[in-house]
Amino acid sequence: MIPQAVLLALGALVGTATAAAVPKVAVSPRDFLNPGQLRCLWTEQDHADLGCLTSLGEWTTNEAECGTFVGSWNSNTTFFLSSPDSGSCGLDGSFFKCGRDGVKPFNFGTWGREGPVPGRDILRAGEYATFASDSANAPPASGDPPLDIHIYMGIEPGKWVFLGWKDL
Repeated sequence: MIPQAVLLALGALVGTATAAAVPKVAVSPRDFLNPGQLRCLWTEQDHADLGCLTSLGEWTTNEAECGTFVGSWNSNTTFFLSSPDSGSCGLDGSFFKCGRDGVKPFNFGTWGREGPVPGRDILRAGEYATFASDSANAPPASGDPPLDIHIYMGIEPGKWVFLGWKDL
């Protein structure tokens, strides 16, 4: 079974999703707004934790490289995300990045705790909540360098993930 967020993302690619499909969910006060990590949760089966994002917004399985993130309200349903170590987080095209190459703040939202991973807030960028790497070795092994991550397009050979929050 394909998760709802993946279907919405695929529908948007072929023009069948609408703005009405984007949930109007306020951010939980404890999630995204306090220091935390962005965990890479597999979209399949038990939503296994497949690593985290570094402070530059790259996918790693080396726990020592996990970045710290914090959000700040932009509206009652969206927030800006940043890494205290590297700066603003946003999308460069479809790639998730933080503090690199003049990354501009992006209006992120959440699917809320009733979203694609029950009990976990999941980061979304507009209608999109599923991310992937172009590497067939995604997730990277703990000794491998971190991978760039981008909005899932349906052609990536590795595993796809939701970006879930973990309070620190």
